[in-house]
Amino acid sequence: MLFTAAGPFQNANGFDQIRKRWLEQIEATPNNMSVLGHAAYFLRLSDPETAEQLLTRALPRMGGVATWLGELYALTAIGTTSLNYKNGMPITAESRFPDSGFGKHAQRELQTTTDRRVLLSALDVIHYGGSSLAKAKALPEGFDSFCRMLLQRVKEFHPDTTVSCDLSSPGSGDDVQAGALVNHPNPPYPSDAHSKAIQGNVRFAAIVGTDGKIQSADLLSGPLVFYEPCLSALKKWSYKPTMLNGEPVEVLTQIDINFVR
Repeated sequence: MLFTAAGPFQNANGFDQIRKRWLEQIEATPNNMSVLGHAAYFLRLSDPETAEQLLTRALPRMGGVATWLGELYALTAIGTTSLNYKNGMPITAESRFPDSGFGKHAQRELQTTTDRRVLLSALDVIHYGGSSLAKAKALPEGFDSFCRMLLQRVKEFHPDTTVSCDLSSPGSGDDVQAGALVNHPNPPYPSDAHSKAIQGNVRFAAIVGTDGKIQSADLLSGPLVFYEPCLSALKKWSYKPTMLNGEPVEVLTQIDINFVR
């Protein structure tokens, strides 16, 4: 991580140099999802406009791009200024929500988009990012009302979701994953990643259907080399369905798969 804003990773010249390299790679390999994802990840705070352009351009042909776009909108909408370099969660933010610039633009996009993948990704970042900011005593003014607006938008598509904006308690995804997971074959460690000592945590936002099967899984973060084996494994996972008033319901959950060499 390198940023133009003040902080431990501030390096404006270095950022400009690496930004140029990423854009050159995208021009050379426009259909490379790995290049696109890492470029957008690098640009998301210091040059969100370019990150958005790259992601929206690729959205029609790359399904996973929607989750990165949701993450971009969520981080900038709440005025994130720095991230934890280990897990990518925000640790500082402006004292108030942005009322101009890209941050305001991101808020409008989340208020109007009809892409459920963007909304699900953004809600995941808002929930877990909000918890991170709350622990750091850096939660911006207006966070709760914005989270509730976003939650209501998600409920337009998934009315039975039990995700909460209460940052003092764990999300419903944690409860479902820990207590109701029945079958979960582990994905194989890719040989290329193992030989290059690549490791890390891969995080998905997933919808578990009333039958306990994963209906969809959108990548939120993690080394892209692990994406395909994780997705193949998740298709075989099953849960004991979550019950609401005696009836099985569809739920949104977060799934973390850790690769340690």
